[in-house]
Amino acid sequence: MEFWTDPIKVTYEWLMITFTGWGMAGWLADILINLIGIVVLIMAAMVLDIMLVWVERKVVARFQGRLGPNRGQCSTACASAPRRVWSAPRRVWSAPRRVRALHGVCGVLHGVCGVLHGVCERSTNAVE
Repeated sequence: MEFWTDPIKVTYEWLMITFTGWGMAGWLADILINLIGIVVLIMAAMVLDIMLVWVERKVVARFQGRLGPNRGQCSTACASAPRRVWSAPRRVWSAPRRVRALHGVCGVLHGVCGVLHGVCERSTNAVE
């Protein structure tokens, strides 16, 4: 269970024992372990960057309401039917997404302001 308290130290010690057990010098094993750690951190940062770019593109596409290649084409079942202009399905709410998102943010800010106002009133009443 020591691994869960300090996983980096446990991994370092395990790699040091493994490399020195193979006959490698201690200073060389230390350098190799540090290089492995640097490569792992760089790879993790690169994978995280790729994932964040993908998520950002998906979120921005939803904000803009773009259809995309898989949401705007007719399926194969209706390919033989006469061609019609595709129209977007009706939304439940008539307000655009930006307005709904802004309304949600305003509600949160209104709640925070109400809490802060209540705290300020209690502190001024306590002083008097």
